[in-house]
Amino acid sequence: DWGIALSPVIEPGAEVFDLDLAGVDLANMNLQEIHFERVSLARTIFNGSDLEGAVFIDCDLSGARFKSANLRDARIQRGRLHGTRFDKAIVTGVTAEDVDVSGAYFPGIRQ
Repeated sequence: DWGIALSPVIEPGAEVFDLDLAGVDLANMNLQEIHFERVSLARTIFNGSDLEGAVFIDCDLSGARFKSANLRDARIQRGRLHGTRFDKAIVTGVTAEDVDVSGAYFPGIRQ
């Protein structure tokens, strides 16, 4: 059960390194200030999650879903966002450096 296995790892302020979390459902979670580094998050569901101040470094977010997620002040470095969806996400203060956004969707994003 992913929920039990990840509960001590995936929480606000956690530092998560070198994991494959591709396709995991992390919807509607409080993930403020979480730090992901070298983590595969391809096709991961973050719909409705609070990711304020989150950090993504060297992460594959291809095909991930951030519908109505709060990404305020999040930072993405050296990431892949191919096919990632940000429908109605809050993106105020997001910084992105060396990020591949080809094929990403940003319909209805909110400031």
